[in-house]
Amino acid sequence: MTFKVVDDKNVEYKGKKFTLSALAALILGKESSAGIGGPGYFKYKGEWLNAIRQRLGN
Repeated sequence: MTFKVVDDKNVEYKGKKFTLSALAALILGKESSAGIGGPGYFKYKGEWLNAIRQRLGN
């Protein structure tokens, strides 16, 4: 899957804007994004987004 980064908090997937948590919930077939840490479900250049965030101190 490929996504386009829209801004600091959103990505675009199939022409619609999502937070990473909302997109993870959609892909997982969940009705809500509650309790889903979106960055833990996606990678950038082979590295998990939550690991990048932690490494950069964000």
